[in-house]
Amino acid sequence: MRKKTIGLIQKPISKYKEIIATLSRSNRRNWKVNLYQYEGFWFPLRPLEGLLLAQDHFKLQPNDVILSSLPKSGTT
Repeated sequence: MRKKTIGLIQKPISKYKEIIATLSRSNRRNWKVNLYQYEGFWFPLRPLEGLLLAQDHFKLQPNDVILSSLPKSGTT
């Protein structure tokens, strides 16, 4: 079962890597990560892959509530 799950994840990530390869990328030497510009915002690679995955597969329902914050942002 694990191999099947990994295969399902790998296919979209390959698709997203192709999309990401076409985006503008920051090339600042003193930054530890590259940032990619997508829809007017700059994202590190990992969150951008997650965003693309969510845009493809998340189906919003009329009664859904989204509550989000940055990790370790002191909201607890």
